[in-house]
Amino acid sequence: ARDTHVAMLTLLPPAVEPDDTNARDIVIVLDCSGSMMGDSIALAKEGVQLGLGSLSPAERFAVMGFGSKFEHFDSEFQPANRKNIELARKFVSNLGNLGGTELSEALELALAYSDDHPMDILLLTDGEVWKIDEVTKKAKKKGIRIFTIGIGSAVAEDTVRALADQTGGACELVSPNEEMSSRIFRHFNRMRQPETARLAI
Repeated sequence: ARDTHVAMLTLLPPAVEPDDTNARDIVIVLDCSGSMMGDSIALAKEGVQLGLGSLSPAERFAVMGFGSKFEHFDSEFQPANRKNIELARKFVSNLGNLGGTELSEALELALAYSDDHPMDILLLTDGEVWKIDEVTKKAKKKGIRIFTIGIGSAVAEDTVRALADQTGGACELVSPNEEMSSRIFRHFNRMRQPETARLAI
């Protein structure tokens, strides 16, 4: 056998603590349609709650659940202080079955939160998505990045990837298992890293 040497390099950007100068608003959009009920929604909620707990007081956030109906934690962005995080976690915990999957409308409602401050959307869904062109155009025009988490084998992978790729976000595909909530948490924190423009090794 030939002598073979293999090296593996992992690049981890330094953690950047958000402050008043670099914090971006975050809208979490959680699919609560009937197909998500069971392990998918339980693990998704766990991941979202972990993410909420990692927010700093300098950040503002919004949370909404959607199906064919829509539920909002609040109609405006809220500062990520201890009281609001605790209330938001309870809101997420209490979200139930909201019917079908009206994702385009949910994203329109998420975009409506935007003001002059930089903003990102984190979308968690297990469904198919139709008519995303207008939503994508609006997000790009406003400089809003959409980070997506596609859940399970039936998710429209091409669509959740396109939403992320076309807006400067990132996509993660997960399956309902013991790793899912931690992977959602990692993706949540990836969204909060500053965009890397130049790499030097």
